[in-house]
Amino acid sequence: MYEEFSNQSVRDLAWVIRSPELMLLTENLAANDGVLGNEDNFLRNLDKNPKNLEQYIHKGLQKRAALGKYFEVLIEYWLHHQPEFEILATNLQAYDGQTTVGEFDFLMLNGGKPLHLEVATKFYIGVRNSEKWDNWVGPRAFDRLDMKMDKLLNKQLQLAYSTAGKAAISEIFDKKPQAKLVFKGVFFCHYSYDAPKWPKAANPEHLKGLWCRFGELADLAELFEDWQIANKPHWFAPYIGGYKDFKQLFAEVESHFKTSDVPILLSAKNSTGEQKIFVTGDNWQPITE
Repeated sequence: MYEEFSNQSVRDLAWVIRSPELMLLTENLAANDGVLGNEDNFLRNLDKNPKNLEQYIHKGLQKRAALGKYFEVLIEYWLHHQPEFEILATNLQAYDGQTTVGEFDFLMLNGGKPLHLEVATKFYIGVRNSEKWDNWVGPRAFDRLDMKMDKLLNKQLQLAYSTAGKAAISEIFDKKPQAKLVFKGVFFCHYSYDAPKWPKAANPEHLKGLWCRFGELADLAELFEDWQIANKPHWFAPYIGGYKDFKQLFAEVESHFKTSDVPILLSAKNSTGEQKIFVTGDNWQPITE
């Protein structure tokens, strides 16, 4: 997916472009139908001279270096360099009076046809071995798959059909744009599950990770040889280098949980490849109701 590239920013961009969708959606919302693809030569050439990409990222993250913003900046860079796409507006807000009712991520032309593109990335932990959407929560425990899907499908992707949305795009499009979604990320099951269940309607090819509580981390020590901590916003492709043995890694994770209860993302390697692992505090309590 990204191993052939030597620049970290290019590796992250390759992950964004090449990683599979998290969910299966209706045909008219299929994201990768002409939106992300045909990228090999572009990425190889960019890896030889990544300065422009790095400057673009630096500028895009000056106000907010959140994971979702980084994802959005990488997609925006990609779209700007594809001749079939013309970005007309980004992060355009729709108002009802003085109240913001929604925001369009990208309003663009795809081969001359109007397109409304929403983009999102999420890393969800399966609290129980269940395919119910409310079982899948974000590491900070105030985000759930069911709430995110409801917002994406029933609000964000329908924005162009609302009165406020129509008003916001009236000077950009003379007809309603097609809505598409790019939704990438990872679902994490507990390491103890022999037959994990994944969310209903999940893409069978979605990226899969493991999770455990800190007190369980030692159970995974023999499964991987090299370890590293992933720091936001660089949760996509693992860092080049920077790996350490489990003893060093464990000491850092232990130190983290002495002062914080925020889950921590690890990248671990063995002979079969790389595995993302979320480690939560022993008293981590997600919101599942």
